[in-house]
Amino acid sequence: MRTSLKLMVVAMLAVGLTLFACTPTQPNAEPAKAEAAEKLAWQSAKQEPVTTPPESVERPELAEKPELAEKPEPAEKPEPAEKPAVENPATETAVEKPEPAEKPAVENPATATATATETAVEKPEPAEKPVEKPVKKNPAENTVKKMVGPVKIEVIPQYGIVAAGQENELNVLVKLTGADSKGAERPPLDLVIVIDRSGSMRGDKISHVKQAAMDLVSKLNDKDRVSLITYASYVTTHEERRMMDEAGKSALKESIIDISASGSTALGPAMFKALEILEGAERGETEIAHVLLFSDGIANRGETRPQVLGARASGGFKKGVSVSTLGVGLDYNEDLMTQLADQGGGRYHFIKNATAITGVLNDEFAGLSATVASGIVLDFSAGDGVELTKVFGYPVEPADGAARIKVGALSAGQTREIVLKVKLAENTGKEAEVGDFSLGFRNVSAEGEKVVEEFIVVAGVSDNPDDVKKTERTEVTIRMSEVDSAQQMEEAAEAVSRGDFDTAKAGLRGSIKRLRKQAAATPSAKLDDQIMLMEEAVSGAGAAAESESDRKEFIKKSKAESYRTLK
Repeated sequence: MRTSLKLMVVAMLAVGLTLFACTPTQPNAEPAKAEAAEKLAWQSAKQEPVTTPPESVERPELAEKPELAEKPEPAEKPEPAEKPAVENPATETAVEKPEPAEKPAVENPATATATATETAVEKPEPAEKPVEKPVKKNPAENTVKKMVGPVKIEVIPQYGIVAAGQENELNVLVKLTGADSKGAERPPLDLVIVIDRSGSMRGDKISHVKQAAMDLVSKLNDKDRVSLITYASYVTTHEERRMMDEAGKSALKESIIDISASGSTALGPAMFKALEILEGAERGETEIAHVLLFSDGIANRGETRPQVLGARASGGFKKGVSVSTLGVGLDYNEDLMTQLADQGGGRYHFIKNATAITGVLNDEFAGLSATVASGIVLDFSAGDGVELTKVFGYPVEPADGAARIKVGALSAGQTREIVLKVKLAENTGKEAEVGDFSLGFRNVSAEGEKVVEEFIVVAGVSDNPDDVKKTERTEVTIRMSEVDSAQQMEEAAEAVSRGDFDTAKAGLRGSIKRLRKQAAATPSAKLDDQIMLMEEAVSGAGAAAESESDRKEFIKKSKAESYRTLK
């Protein structure tokens, strides 16, 4: 019976297995049912050796399990692939083409392509080197134009190309323009007002000077300082660096009211005292130290030699003190007053009528108040085979192997024009170096910071005259016509002072003829104005022959106009 029972169990198991194999099920349920059937058969038969369990280890279901374990790995494989792309630009280039051009250029400049390298280098060069060697690109573009702090610098040779195989003269225009300073606080002033109270100042002259001085004091504020000096046979210091608060203004005005005229003219000692006060004083870097010197006569006490007085004014300029001169009437020495202003880096004013004193002083104050750069000097070092032959309108002195041009101060919106004439030796190369320029000044709008800017000017060389002519800059040509007429006016004044009126008129007429010719070639409002000025001078020279006062007026007015034009 036990045998029959065993056979029945085995038969039932076989039928179950057959049905199980024929029934579609989930892949994961099939191994569990097979294992349960095998366990039941083993328990029923109570036989220890069973071959089914080893077969279950080799079943395909178990063989597929490693594949299930490996399926997530492909999703993880891209991550290792991305990480090396950051660390290795070569891998990144192989995978993503748009990125290698950017990433290698930043992470490893040595791996950049030639095209990328050229692009990176060429872009900044036009902005950085438009001045140093412009002739190599285009000789016609050898100008310098740049903004340095509050000063716009323009250096413009009259021609971009000079003739090969011969000596050449070249005019170079240097323009300095002060930047607009609207809304900016004006710099504090440290002024010395020097008033001539000699006997010739009696009457309207001294009255108008005193009134103009008091008007000036009223415009000052409590950050300004004023010293008051008067001179006749001796020098008197009434106030020394008085602060211009209300009490200071009141005291200074009382001192001005008490001035009376008498005695001689100790102009030299008075100027020495003014410079002494300002040179030895402590002041902020932005403060403007300035002397305003009035005179109506000839210096006849103390030091009177123009060259000595001019040298003293130049010494003050080197220490940061400027000098402006105001000549009143027709009897002062205009050559001395001009020299003091030039050497002192200030301005010269001719005041024919005492009634004009207030207007001129207001103009001087406006210029001081709007100062953006002070102590301006322009150094020029000539290139090989180049000689500086003339600087028009400004004093020049040697400085460290260069020619130093003293310019003075620059106000907002004001333009100073300096013209240099140079001679270039014969040259057969492709370019000729004109020279090195160095501009130095104090930036008043930046706490008195010292500024130095250097630049080189070159010219191209060609054996074709048409090439030279094509590079002419008419702005410089027009400026040279103005300079020529200003020099002619100075010569006319000298001729009239000698009593040679015909020579004076002939020279002026010749200048008018040249101006008209130039105006026809290069129409210009500047030339038109200069022609009118020269025509007036011809009439003035004719009148100068008629009276002594007209002669004095012509001399002073002509020199003053020449001075103004050259600045």
